[in-house]
Amino acid sequence: MRAVSRLRALRFATAANRATAYCQEVRRKLEYTAVATAFCGESFTLSELRAVYEAIWGQHLDPSNFRRKVLNTAGLVQPTGEQRLPPTGRPAALYRRGSAWLLSPPLLRGIGHTA
Repeated sequence: MRAVSRLRALRFATAANRATAYCQEVRRKLEYTAVATAFCGESFTLSELRAVYEAIWGQHLDPSNFRRKVLNTAGLVQPTGEQRLPPTGRPAALYRRGSAWLLSPPLLRGIGHTA
């Protein structure tokens, strides 16, 4: 019976290690590809895109720094020319995925990070 328990524990640990490795790979890919836009709708605000990065990276990103970095990364997003009216505040510009898949310069995790 102990052998079965050890085997189950080992399988669980192996699965957990694979999941952790997969999450790390997704976090890395967010830095140098436009994969984050795949988690957004056809059109999205920069706040919605930032929420994807924050959720996957597990850290808060400064909105101003994030906006500047995204808009200065060639081909990451394209403005649609439309706006979304939130319940409060000013209208938010809408964007769609740009033509680039590989980002240059990459959107590094340390950019726009606030403690």
